[in-house]
Amino acid sequence: MATTISKPAMDTGVGKAARTPVDYVWAAARIAIGWIFLWAFLDKTFGWGFATPANRAWIEGGSPTTGFLKGTGENALGGFFSGLAGQGWVDWLFMAG
Repeated sequence: MATTISKPAMDTGVGKAARTPVDYVWAAARIAIGWIFLWAFLDKTFGWGFATPANRAWIEGGSPTTGFLKGTGENALGGFFSGLAGQGWVDWLFMAG
C-alpha cells in the first residue's frame, strides 16, 4: 500500500477578486446611507435647522422621539407609543440607533 504525502495548500481560502464598477456603486451607496443617518443624528442632537429647529434640539431639552411617536395615535398601538414619547430612556435608545 502506497502512502502519498502532500503539502497542505496554503492559499485555498477566498481569493481576492477583481473589483467591478458595481462594487464601487455599492460602496458609495453605503457611505451615502451612513451620511444620511449621521446627519439625522446630528440634526436631532444640535438642532441645525434642517428638520429640527435649534430650540427643540436634544441638547436644549427637546425630545427627539416626540414628533415621531406622537404621530401614531390613530393606529392599533398608538396609545402605547404616544405614552413612550418624551421619556428619557426612550430618547437615549432612539438616538443610539
